[in-house]
Amino acid sequence: MISQAGTFAAFLVLGLSDSIEIVFYSRILDGIFGGNIPVIRAYIMDITDEETRSAEVGKITAAMAFGMVFGPAIGGLLGILNWRYPVFVACSLSLLTIILTFRFLVESMPKQRVSDLRDRRRLKKELNGGKKSPVLTKIVILRLTELFLLIFAFIIINSSFPLVMFLRYNANVALIGIFASLAGIIMIITGGFLIKPTLKKFGEKVMLLFALLLAIAVFLIYPFLYEMWYLYIFIIPYMVSHIFTRSILMTNLSKAVDEDKQGLVSGYAVNMMSIAQIIAPLLAYWYLEIYMVSYMGINFDAYFLIGITCVFTIIILLILVLVDMKIFPEVFAKGEIEADEFKI
Repeated sequence: MISQAGTFAAFLVLGLSDSIEIVFYSRILDGIFGGNIPVIRAYIMDITDEETRSAEVGKITAAMAFGMVFGPAIGGLLGILNWRYPVFVACSLSLLTIILTFRFLVESMPKQRVSDLRDRRRLKKELNGGKKSPVLTKIVILRLTELFLLIFAFIIINSSFPLVMFLRYNANVALIGIFASLAGIIMIITGGFLIKPTLKKFGEKVMLLFALLLAIAVFLIYPFLYEMWYLYIFIIPYMVSHIFTRSILMTNLSKAVDEDKQGLVSGYAVNMMSIAQIIAPLLAYWYLEIYMVSYMGINFDAYFLIGITCVFTIIILLILVLVDMKIFPEVFAKGEIEADEFKI
């Protein structure tokens, strides 16, 4: 609720801002209080087991996508009238989340389970000679790195996409908003309806490898989307690969720690994603700023540079995932596995 209140205050400051400095201050404020997503993820981890976790994490993505369907479309239409209108709508929705959380959300862990976890933690500490079990183990660091690379690659595209649509296809604000809504619809279908039966049938290992190879293919195609209508085909495999890889990697990260550490490791995950969200847009917009690079008489435009950077990033991610699968094959096996079996 504190985090949600910070978001409400940040949107309010943004809506009342009268200078670019105040706009930056509002974004900084929202970033400081941006802890609601890791808490939500930790909540989901608390109320699921390892067999259902990937699918439920996918539903989080689908729920966020539901907002993406209406948010960009409404924001784009209202933004044509006045840029402050979408901000005040967001401010009202933030206030609504505070009310709903206060009224309906219950603690994810009952008192007995909290007590049991405390006893387990005390016993484990005694077995370790009084030392606490570390959180940043080798497997956790490996999977945080995997998550960083994934978010880095997709944020390069996501953060620059509105400007690319404007520069490359001469799209207006409303069209950009509608296209973002289309991406949200695909996220809902994939995360809400496809991910659970697909993972159940093929398993996480097969689907993760498939999604990564699909992402490489998508990023290779990205520089050659010369016509606007190409985007409507491109967006389908792009969103599918993103949702599957993100859901599975987040679930695998949760498997690397005990139940009482889910919130902490989720916070580390958000930090890694935030670092990616800092670096990736700067790189993408730098590519768009310089626009063209010549090497050995061959010209490479910004779209090629964006695409090839994402390709190399996902290839590195694929290598790390293969290493992960080799070292911890039991994590990717079908069926429920206790985290203690593969923790380092």
